[in-house]
Amino acid sequence: QAEVGVRVVVGLRIGIVKEGFGHPNSDPAVDQSVRAGAARLAELGATVEEVSIPMHAAGAAIFLLVIAFNFVGDGVRDVLDPRLRGRI
Repeated sequence: QAEVGVRVVVGLRIGIVKEGFGHPNSDPAVDQSVRAGAARLAELGATVEEVSIPMHAAGAAIFLLVIAFNFVGDGVRDVLDPRLRGRI
């Protein structure tokens, strides 16, 4: 059964986000487990590379901002769209 898993991993490309490790909110044990898992996948034939996404730490704030704009836009549409009058 292990051989089947190895065939699935060969050729797989994995990016490990560098900024996701070692910050105050990260758990060192989780960081180590992720790195150990990535190392094992590399041993099995996957290509594992560290990648940098500088805005990674701001991801939650960006997501919340996008969602907020979406809700505001929906609210404006609901108020101003004549096709929706009387339904809300």
